[in-house]
Amino acid sequence: MDHLFGAYGLNRLELDTWSGNERAVRSFTKPGFREEGRLRSAVLMEGRR
Repeated sequence: MDHLFGAYGLNRLELDTWSGNERAVRSFTKPGFREEGRLRSAVLMEGRR
């Protein structure tokens, strides 16, 4: 992350995953990512949101 912020001048990185993917959520928070919000009804799966 330091390389991306320093070399490319980024000021924000964003990751997303399904909220039920607890391993991914834990691995994202370990280096310092924070949850800012959740998208509800954003995915249509088997005719349901």
